[in-house]
Amino acid sequence: MSAGTQDVTDVALAVVAGGEGSRMGAPKVDLRLDGKPILQVLLDRFRWPGPTVLSVAPHHRRAAGAERFDRVVVDQRPGEGPLRGLHDVLVDSPASYVVVTAVDMPRVTRDQLAWLASALKARPEASGLMIRRTGPSGTSHVEPFPCAFHTRFAPTILPRLVQANRALHRLADDPSVLTVAPPADWPDETWTNLNTPADLAALDAPHRPLPR
Repeated sequence: MSAGTQDVTDVALAVVAGGEGSRMGAPKVDLRLDGKPILQVLLDRFRWPGPTVLSVAPHHRRAAGAERFDRVVVDQRPGEGPLRGLHDVLVDSPASYVVVTAVDMPRVTRDQLAWLASALKARPEASGLMIRRTGPSGTSHVEPFPCAFHTRFAPTILPRLVQANRALHRLADDPSVLTVAPPADWPDETWTNLNTPADLAALDAPHRPLPR
């Protein structure tokens, strides 16, 4: 099912971009793709019909492209990782449902985000939806991003932050968070992460255009 057939106007799109990019050598929110700020590239491709939210560290609130988001949520407690960003986004979201992706995952598509949002909305008993993938060896694992949550899940995250239990994939241990297999047409490169300059160079190669 394509994004065009799914009503996600009542779903917020959140991009978590608080990392400092130690292996990349620069904050990931400042990366450029095809010569353009990565935030601008993501928003242009997603063309999200609902509200958009950006989660950033205080010193990146004016990153190029941040001004195009409907809301910028500033991380007031640095060092607590993307789990803090997810919590703060859910607390400050202008919509009850939030689909979340990371700034360093440029091969996630709008259709995939819309599928996640619609799948969560179709399961009113769930507060969250995460992807569980099965590897070649037959073992499965939960992917941190992209994911979808209802804002009522925010208070459940707080004890994990206090206890320094900040692994995002462990949110799937909560009974209100469901895990599902991705649709068969989602390619493995969906989970491409930009962690190093080599990753960025490979993404910018002419024979590997970004998905539309």
